[in-house]
Amino acid sequence: MSTTTTTAATVSTTLSNGSLTFAQKAAQHRVLLNTIIEERSSQFPGRTYAHVPKTDDIEDGFRELSYHELRNGVMKMAHWLDGELGKLSQSRDSRECIAYIGPNDFRYPFLLLGADRTNRKVITLG
Repeated sequence: MSTTTTTAATVSTTLSNGSLTFAQKAAQHRVLLNTIIEERSSQFPGRTYAHVPKTDDIEDGFRELSYHELRNGVMKMAHWLDGELGKLSQSRDSRECIAYIGPNDFRYPFLLLGADRTNRKVITLG
């Protein structure tokens, strides 16, 4: 296996027979971020997605957040949004907009991706 870069943000492995990985196919076509997270969560559940601070003080260090944990957090956020705001149909006409006022920290990607899963879009205020 050799490592190749498909875009600045996507580093992936190409199989020795030259076939493309899911990430490389995604770079060539329009693929939803939630779809990429689902794929990575199932293929590499323990792979690190990000390092997040353990507390508000970065001196306390960081912990790894895996793709599996990211997927679970997004699913919980989507479930919470549907419970609080009501379930929407997945048609383009029913897309709803929600506002977010809060810190720009690691909770934001969970909200953004969870909202997308429930056919909502997020507007950040502030």
